[in-house]
Amino acid sequence: MQQRMVDAEGTFVFGTKPVWTNEEVHIEDSRIYKAINWYSYKYDKSDIKSILLEYFLQVEDTNQYTQQIKSYDENKIKSGVAWICDMILNGLVLVDPDCKFLDRIEELKNNPKKFSKDYEEVVEKEEKPKKTSPMMRVKMFSSKIISDLDQEIDDFVMNGCKTDFDIKKYSKTIKPIYGKIISENYNSLLTELEIAVNRQDKDVEEAYSFMKRSELKKYLKFVKEIVVVFGTLKIKRKKRKKTKTKKTAYKAKNLTKPKKQAAKQIKVVSITDFM
Repeated sequence: MQQRMVDAEGTFVFGTKPVWTNEEVHIEDSRIYKAINWYSYKYDKSDIKSILLEYFLQVEDTNQYTQQIKSYDENKIKSGVAWICDMILNGLVLVDPDCKFLDRIEELKNNPKKFSKDYEEVVEKEEKPKKTSPMMRVKMFSSKIISDLDQEIDDFVMNGCKTDFDIKKYSKTIKPIYGKIISENYNSLLTELEIAVNRQDKDVEEAYSFMKRSELKKYLKFVKEIVVVFGTLKIKRKKRKKTKTKKTAYKAKNLTKPKKQAAKQIKVVSITDFM
């Protein structure tokens, strides 16, 4: 049976995992339900901890909980939480007004006993601390990087369009999840410089009249490199090894091949089941 999946438009198609755009998607959106069904069919409990570890490293930007997550019993972790973590890693902008997802993430960080093998769940009422959404953390950290780049650009212009700053080398210290935001931030400046260099608008050309034409071209090249380099950063994902199953040899005289099993049905998982 060929595996089915849903794309960002919520349509069942054949292929790889669900793909997401920059569009904000509410946690109760039917596309989330369908994507979870795909993950539940494709993945199993053995994938949960590795996905959570990657989420904390890429989105939460910390390895503080690495050993903690590794010690967890994956059977006590709601699989849907891990599936949404993987969706966020693949571009999902999650809208979670009631903090359903964030509550589960905070629980994984702050309540390790609950997920240990010998823990018996006890219901306790606690005051909910204020939480910052994953995407807000990404935007906040991106702003810090953009501030550093703005300073490098100012220094570049002040020094007559000369610099020792290596954009490619610097980009290797930045996690790819911030790349797109940084690249898009400088698109408007790049467009403005292209107009000035090509003399397409007198007002824009006048605004850069304090620079020599050779300096203006260097300025354009510098900003363009920032846009291209950060716009092409990609998350390096570890490939999961496929387990090979040994095929049983059948003798024509004594044994016959067993009948094929009925096609496996896609599991249906609701938001309430995993949250």
